[in-house]
Amino acid sequence: MNTAPSPPPRFDPWTNGTPAYRRTLVTGMVCTFGGVVLLVIAALSGGSAGGTVRTFGLLLVGAGILSHLISILLRRRQAKEIIQAHRDRQQTQRAEGTGANRSKKKGS
Repeated sequence: MNTAPSPPPRFDPWTNGTPAYRRTLVTGMVCTFGGVVLLVIAALSGGSAGGTVRTFGLLLVGAGILSHLISILLRRRQAKEIIQAHRDRQQTQRAEGTGANRSKKKGS
C-alpha cells in the first residue's frame, strides 16, 4: 500500500472551474472591454453624445468589475470544497493505513 500522501489537486481555474464561474468570468471580461472601448470613443468624440457614451461605458466597466468579483467568490467556494474533499480523502487513507497496521501487529 502506498503510504505517501497524494499530491493536492490542480487548481487550474478554467479547466476545473464550474460553468457558472466561466460564464461570470467571460461576462466580466467582455463588459470591461466594451466599457473601455466606449470610454475611449467618448473621449475622442466629445460633445453631448460623448456624455451618454461615457456614462454607458462607465456602467459597463462597473458591471465587468462586479462580475469579476462574483467569479472570484465562486472560484473561492469551489477551491474550498476541493481542498476539504482532499483533506477528507487523506484522513480516510491514513485511518485505513493505521487500521491495517494495527491488525498486523495484533496477529504477530
